[in-house]
Amino acid sequence: DMRSALQAREKGAGYRAGMDSILSGTRWFGQGTELKPSTASPESEEDFATAWQRFCSRNPRLRDPKALPGLMRRGVPAEMRREVWSFCLGVSVAASGSPSSGEAAPQTVAEEAAAKEEASSDLSQTLLDVIEADVARTFPNNKEFQDSGGPDNLRQVLIELARQDSDLGYCQSLNFIAANFLMVLGNPDPALAAVRQLLTKLQTRQWYTDGMKQLRADTTVLEEMLRERLPAVHSVLAQHRFDFLFVTSKWFLCLFAATLADEALHRVWDVLLGDGIEAVFRISLSLFALQEKAILSVKSHDDLIHLMQEWQPDCSPEVIIQTAYHPSLAGLLSRKELDLRRRKAADEISSADTRAEMRITHLKRGGVRPASILA
Repeated sequence: DMRSALQAREKGAGYRAGMDSILSGTRWFGQGTELKPSTASPESEEDFATAWQRFCSRNPRLRDPKALPGLMRRGVPAEMRREVWSFCLGVSVAASGSPSSGEAAPQTVAEEAAAKEEASSDLSQTLLDVIEADVARTFPNNKEFQDSGGPDNLRQVLIELARQDSDLGYCQSLNFIAANFLMVLGNPDPALAAVRQLLTKLQTRQWYTDGMKQLRADTTVLEEMLRERLPAVHSVLAQHRFDFLFVTSKWFLCLFAATLADEALHRVWDVLLGDGIEAVFRISLSLFALQEKAILSVKSHDDLIHLMQEWQPDCSPEVIIQTAYHPSLAGLLSRKELDLRRRKAADEISSADTRAEMRITHLKRGGVRPASILA
């Protein structure tokens, strides 16, 4: 039954024992705080299976916004993930209509093919080529995705996304977000709706538009938070003149799909969908913290770039998430505080861009050759 399955899942993951053994005696540099193992016994806390059973019995439609995010940090049962994720985004996962008889099927397929051709005809060939290239390199080794028609469905979602939102169009990394939704939600229609709703929920649409102003602003916010929470790590990165956009373009744009895989990625997305944009910054700080020893040992800028490019966490998803919410790391990060930081950084980016544009215009009018303006 569901309870037995969930208990087996938690036991297999080593939810509490694994966390305590990993965190025991670990010191976060710059914090001066020992992370002690939990003193609570497993019996003193409601177990994973009971927590979800109780929640679902009291909230058959998941309508308890205060309790759900905390529960999602412990993980969403795989068999409930489709329902929970779609609820968090306000997306319907009802299967699209299917032909009721064999006679209707050929016409349906033909109509579907015509609709796809019409949708793609609205887009430039250059954009279609970019989408096609990204479809080919999206989870190529994931058998579940490849065998379930994932590439064809992904192509359909990305083309329709670009068609529906011409200002956004298509930006690389959206392919990973759409593909992850396809694997959980099951078919293109809810996956497309989920991508659009996610950008609204996280307020990250401008990560992917021309200029990427919000991505650059959030990069500034992450760097500030790292300076405050992990100063030793920040000091090494600053010493080697590390560009934080290297990290945010890898972590933020695809929401960690290029760094985490399979259940680890789904567990992190459970948290993102429950807690929103706050979780993106918490998970990022957690990944920096888990790399702290390696970062502090780098000797050159090239070593640092290689580390950040190739590093993959070798711990369980529980460690990543528990670290992200540990008081000695991110502490109490309120939505209000984060919103203020993001808006302030975005305003500064906009002002800097305006000044740069004015400078370029002034230089052009003064007869300076365009190639030399930014030299």
